[in-house]
Amino acid sequence: MLGAYDIHRYANDEHVRAGKLREYFAEAWNYARAHDLAAGAKPCIVGEAGRNTRAKHPRGNLDIDAYAYGVFMADYATQAANAGSAAVMAWMLDDNSHAGFFWGMWTNRQKGLELRPWFYPWSLLCRCFPRGARIVRTRVASGDVRVLAACKVDAAPRAGASWSFCLVNRADTPAAVRLAVKGGARAVMSRYVYAEGARRADANGFPKPMDRRTYDLRRRVNVECEPNSVTILTTIAEPATPE
Repeated sequence: MLGAYDIHRYANDEHVRAGKLREYFAEAWNYARAHDLAAGAKPCIVGEAGRNTRAKHPRGNLDIDAYAYGVFMADYATQAANAGSAAVMAWMLDDNSHAGFFWGMWTNRQKGLELRPWFYPWSLLCRCFPRGARIVRTRVASGDVRVLAACKVDAAPRAGASWSFCLVNRADTPAAVRLAVKGGARAVMSRYVYAEGARRADANGFPKPMDRRTYDLRRRVNVECEPNSVTILTTIAEPATPE
C-alpha cells in the first residue's frame, strides 16, 4: 500500500562518529525490502535529519551555530546515502518557518536571516549530488574518513559522466584519501573545502571553489583533507550565485 518509506532520525554524536549510522539505515531499508516484494522500486527517504546531542526538542540544538555541526551533518548524509537512502532532508531550512525555533541553516528575520556555518556543506551536497545521480560503492580503510561518490550521466551522451566526491575527515589530524575509479577518466573538478579558517565564499556566503584541478580518476589520486573537515570534488556545474 505504500509508495515510499520514510524515517526521521536525530542521531547522537557518538553514533555518527563511530560510523554506525550507515548500519542503522541499511538495516531499516533491508527490513522494508524483505517484507515488501515491490520495495526495490520504492524510494527510501530520510525525511528529517538532525543532531540529537545537545538538542532541545522540538525547538532547536544548542550547537546549531557551531562549525562542528556542519561536519556532523555531512557525515550523517554520507552514511545515510551510502546505506541506500534515496534522499536525505535536513531539519530545517530556516528559523523563520517555526516561531521560536533555532535549528535552521539560517536564522529568522529578526536576526537578519544570517547564514549558519552548516549551510556551507549542506548546500554543496544538495547541488553536487542531485536527483538522478547514482551512488557508487566505495572502499575506505580508515574509520575516521567517510567517502560519498556519485556518478551522473548528462543529457548529451557524448558528455559522458559527471562525478562528485564528498570526503569527510572526522580525525583531529590531516588525512590523505586516494581516489581511483575503475574505467574513470581525466576530469577537471572544482574543489570545495569546509574547514576551520578555510571556507571560501562570495559576498552572500555562498560556497566558492578553492580551485579547479585536473584529476586522473583512472589512477590513484591523493586528496589531502584537513582535520575535522569536509572536502567536495565535483565536475557538476558550480552552484549559481545571484548577482
